[in-house]
Amino acid sequence: MGVTGTLKSSVGLGSGIEIESLVNQLVDLEGKYTTEKFEKDEVAVQAKITAFGNLQGAITDFKEAVDKIRLSRTFEENTVSIANDPTTSSTTTYFEASATSRAVTGSYNIEVEQLAQAHKLSKDFNTKSQVIGTGTLRIVVGQGQSVTKTNDYTVDSSNNSVEGVKNLINATSNETGIVASLIESDAGVKLIISSKETGVKNTLGISVLNDADGDDEDDAGLSQLDMGNLSQINAAQDTNVRIDGQLITSAKTTLVDVIEGTTIDLKKAEDGKVHTLTISVDEGKIKDKLKDYVEKYNDIVDIINDVSKTNASDPDLAGDLVGDANLRTIEYRLRRSLTYTNSTPSGLNTLANLGITTNVKTGKLSLNDFKYDSATKSNVDDLVVMFTESLNGVAVRQFDDLDSIINSDGVITKASQKLNDRLKEITVEKAEHQLRLERRRIFLTLRFASLDTLLGQLQATGDFVSQSLSKSVEPLAFKK
Repeated sequence: MGVTGTLKSSVGLGSGIEIESLVNQLVDLEGKYTTEKFEKDEVAVQAKITAFGNLQGAITDFKEAVDKIRLSRTFEENTVSIANDPTTSSTTTYFEASATSRAVTGSYNIEVEQLAQAHKLSKDFNTKSQVIGTGTLRIVVGQGQSVTKTNDYTVDSSNNSVEGVKNLINATSNETGIVASLIESDAGVKLIISSKETGVKNTLGISVLNDADGDDEDDAGLSQLDMGNLSQINAAQDTNVRIDGQLITSAKTTLVDVIEGTTIDLKKAEDGKVHTLTISVDEGKIKDKLKDYVEKYNDIVDIINDVSKTNASDPDLAGDLVGDANLRTIEYRLRRSLTYTNSTPSGLNTLANLGITTNVKTGKLSLNDFKYDSATKSNVDDLVVMFTESLNGVAVRQFDDLDSIINSDGVITKASQKLNDRLKEITVEKAEHQLRLERRRIFLTLRFASLDTLLGQLQATGDFVSQSLSKSVEPLAFKK
C-alpha cells in the first residue's frame, strides 16, 4: 500500500489535498462571525468605559469649580489698597499687604514708627590674613534677654586669622543664628558679626575666654573681638507699629494676622505718618470663579453631546453612549442642579438672575457680563449667600449632586464597574470560543486524515487490480 497523510502532514499523500490549509479555512470561516462579534463587543464596551472615564474627569473638574463657590471663606476673595499719609509721596512704599478670605473688610490707620533690625557689630583689620590670636570666642544670642543661647568657638593656630574666624563662625551659622562677613576696602578689611534674625530678643553679646596673651579684654590678641572693642553698626531693634492707635511690637518686619487674615510687610518707618489700609471684597476674583464654573460645565456638555450623538446613515459613527440610561440620569441631575434657588433679601436667587443662562440648542451655559454686573453691583453679600448659605446654597446642593454621580457608589462608578465586568466576561467567552475552534480544528484534521488514509488505500488497491489484470489477459491471435 502507498503511504498516506498524517496529522503532521500539510499535504494528504493519498489525495494530494493540502489538509492543514483546508481545515484552517473551514474552521476560520465557521468561527468568523462569532469571533468578529466578540471583537466588536469588546471594542464597544471599552469605548463606553473610556467615555464614562472622560465624563467622570469633566464632572470632577466641574465639582472642583463648584467647591470653590460653595463656602463663603473660599468663594469670597479680598483685595487691599493702601493710601499713604497725604503729607508724604504717594510713590513711597511704607508697607505692602495681602488679605485672605478670613479678613474682615474695612479700613485701618497704620503708623510705622520703627522697623526691626538685626544686631550688627564690626572690627577693622589691615588684611583678611592678619593673625588675631587664639583662645575661646563666646557669642551669646539674646544678651540681656530672658532666653539666651551661648555659642563657644575654639580659635587655634589653624583658624586664628581674620578670615579664619569668619569661616569658623559661618560653619555653624544655621544652628547658631550668627553670621560673619568681610568687607575689603582701600582702608583695609572690616569683619562684621551679626545676628541672622531681627529683634531685641536676638541681641548679641561677645566675649573672649583664655586669650593667649593673658588678657581677655584688651584690644590685642583674640580679645580684639571682645564686645568693648567692637563698633556697633546696627543696634538690635524691634518693630513698633500702631494700628488704629494700638501699639504692636514685633521682632519681625512682617506682621501676620495682627489684623485677622492679613499679612503686612513693613518697608519703611516714619514717625507721625499715618497711612490707610483698606480691605474690600475682590469682585473680579469672584467673577473669575463663576466664569470658571461656566467653562467647566460646558466641558461636560461637550462630552455628553459627543458620546450621545446619533448617525442614522452610519450607526457605527454614532456616539459611544447613545441611548444609555445612565447618561440620561447624569444629564437630568446636571440640568436640575442649574434650577436650584436660594432666596436673598435683594431677590437674587437663581443663576438666571445672575446672568448665567442655558442655550436651548447646545445646552451650554453663558455668562452675560452686563446682567451679572448689574445684579451684583453693591450686592456681593447676597451673591455669596445665594451660593453658599447653609444647606440651601445653590453651589452647596450642586456639590452634593455631583458627588452622588462620581463617588464610589455613584452612577458612573456603578456603570463603569458593570462594563468592566462585561469586558471580563467577553475575555472568558473569547477564550472558550477559541478552545471550541481548536477542538473543531483537531476533529476536522483527524477526519480528513482518516479520509485521506482511506483514499490512499483505495488508490493502492485500484493500482494493484489494474496491474494484476494487465498481466493475466494475453492478446487474442487471429487465424489467417
